[in-house]
Amino acid sequence: MIKLGVLNACTPTDEEEFGVIEKESFESFFGMTAHEFEFVEYRITEGEFPQSVEECDAYLITGSPKGAYDDDPWIAELQLFIQKTYETDTKMVGVCFGHQVLAHALGGKAEKSPKGWGLGMRQVQFLEQRPFMSPPIENGNLYFCHQDQVVQLPQEAQCLAGNDFCPNGMFVINDKVLGIQAHPEFTPEINQKAIDWFASQSPDQKETIESAQNANGENDNRVISNWIVNFIQQ
Repeated sequence: MIKLGVLNACTPTDEEEFGVIEKESFESFFGMTAHEFEFVEYRITEGEFPQSVEECDAYLITGSPKGAYDDDPWIAELQLFIQKTYETDTKMVGVCFGHQVLAHALGGKAEKSPKGWGLGMRQVQFLEQRPFMSPPIENGNLYFCHQDQVVQLPQEAQCLAGNDFCPNGMFVINDKVLGIQAHPEFTPEINQKAIDWFASQSPDQKETIESAQNANGENDNRVISNWIVNFIQQ
């Protein structure tokens, strides 16, 4: 059994307002794939971190309404934990904010994009295939909800996927760090909640809202679930 530490970067209030419990969402997401995970949650926004890197076999950093560049004390502590973990062979996976903070902590840069928000289902192109990326696909439909982007990858990172809006959509470092800008754990229902939330916060962004509402098709969440499980377990 692999003990997977879920570093929850959302506060309980964030989860209540958005109507999504992060740990449950990721448990359902990984439930699409046969795995050997035992999930252990850490409320990092409240200062709850593993006592040591060795406390879990691998770590997953969730999304967050915060930015990797924000000065909240828990974000600084998270970046130190990432740097310490990177010095070991312990694998780390980051989704959305997790993707951004992994890059930011390891020598890259994340910031608010002048392109605005990536919202709803968007297609990404996979630029190269790695052994963990099985089954292989050339393009994928994934859900997004972000304004921040990784604008500079860490020196040792390889970009594996992206699109015109978000070129650095997925990266890997030395087969022990995997960052994914999309939200492959989003269901169609959660995606709709994200669109509704954005519409309530930014009603003037009609083009972004309409584009997200009109995007449809089958998501490739199950493929990404396979890939992350392979990445952690191989």
